[in-house]
Amino acid sequence: MVLKNNKMNQVQLEIKENIDGIDFIMKNFNDLGHLTIKKLEEFSLKRNGYFRYDLKQFGIKIKLNNKHILKIFEFLEIDVIILESSKTMENLSISNERVDFGKHKGCMWKDIPLDYLKWLYKTNENKYAYEEIKRRENILPNVKDEVIKIGEYRGRKWVDVPIDYLEWILSTFESHNKNYKLAKMAVNEYYD
Repeated sequence: MVLKNNKMNQVQLEIKENIDGIDFIMKNFNDLGHLTIKKLEEFSLKRNGYFRYDLKQFGIKIKLNNKHILKIFEFLEIDVIILESSKTMENLSISNERVDFGKHKGCMWKDIPLDYLKWLYKTNENKYAYEEIKRRENILPNVKDEVIKIGEYRGRKWVDVPIDYLEWILSTFESHNKNYKLAKMAVNEYYD
């Protein structure tokens, strides 16, 4: 049972997206009960994340929308309030900004050829090139029309696959894998 009004159990979170996943800053860390903190630590570590007592924050290596985050915490019987959701500078979309150097000076990042972006990131570790590469990798077709091409549900649409199978894919595949991304989109559809 989730205790909605118990100050010791209600977690006030600020959410910040990063390149690899999500960081959760516990705004009321000092008010939380020991068992709640342990549950949050287990939650993060089971998702290849981290838990930092000194920073009063934890993170996971999965990107989820706020609705899905709330559903997961509800399932774990952890009462959370999301205070604000923001993105780090590295994760802000720069696709409509213009490049201010090199042979593509004046062009928008979204119009730069992919091979040039990869070269730019490889040689200079340019964070804008990296962000644009990641943005393009995340452009996927509509999950409602996509058919699964692996496993026992091969041939069925992603949105028709049981939720436990989708969650298995999320726990098994790397986040950059197309199957992972489609499973994540299908899970989001399930909770919408």
